[in-house]
Amino acid sequence: MDQLTSPTIHYAPIFRSRPALRIFGGLALCIVAACGFDRPQAPSEPLPVVRGVVVAGADSQFFRLDWAVSADSPWVTTPRPIDPSDVALTVSGGGGSVLLLPRPGDPTTFVATLPVDADSAYTLEGAVAGISLSASTGVPHALTVHVPTADTIVIDSTTACVFASCEVPYSLTQEGAAAVLVEARSATGALVQLGRLSADSGVFLIRWVTEIRTLDFLAVDPNASAFAAEFPRPSIEGGFGVFGAALRVRKVVRWE
Repeated sequence: MDQLTSPTIHYAPIFRSRPALRIFGGLALCIVAACGFDRPQAPSEPLPVVRGVVVAGADSQFFRLDWAVSADSPWVTTPRPIDPSDVALTVSGGGGSVLLLPRPGDPTTFVATLPVDADSAYTLEGAVAGISLSASTGVPHALTVHVPTADTIVIDSTTACVFASCEVPYSLTQEGAAAVLVEARSATGALVQLGRLSADSGVFLIRWVTEIRTLDFLAVDPNASAFAAEFPRPSIEGGFGVFGAALRVRKVVRWE
């Protein structure tokens, strides 16, 4: 399963911890580019919103592009797509450079088929409807998940779950990351929970939702970490949004 797996992603309640996983809010990371979010208000002039987090080892890199809500217009959450002919953005790094191309059937998602490596630097440059945009990011050096050891996490609901939550022990090491996030997803790729680990070992609680099929541990750069905060800090010069980077370790979830 690659980054983009579902056309509509809605962020549900955040992981709770005791206290290994810290709650955070704000605009959601676009590691899966089709995530839903409340777009920011902007001055009356058009403001492009660009959200993308390049993931090391992924086959393709996905970006969400749309227009911000004008401050003098009614508040709506429906995306305002940007005409693909107005998008001229290039992602560069690792010895390569590619244009963002529209994803067929999804007017707000664009794709860059660029390999992304750990401990590497990448840039986003170009223009949207004549508005110059730029950003840069660096992929963390390393992420190793020691616990859970196996590729499949078996959750025994009779012993690990109480009320609506289930305990998952973890231990990991990372290098060069500003934060480690955890995403719980369904079989279709829809995001069920998103949380931020506050330590390199401990126990986090996931919702007792048997639709959860994968857990992604994500070591993210400062850009992605700052955007996935209670008060999101953008990293796109000339517009709004995030251009970040991540290392990912995926675990399959099996409920018993």
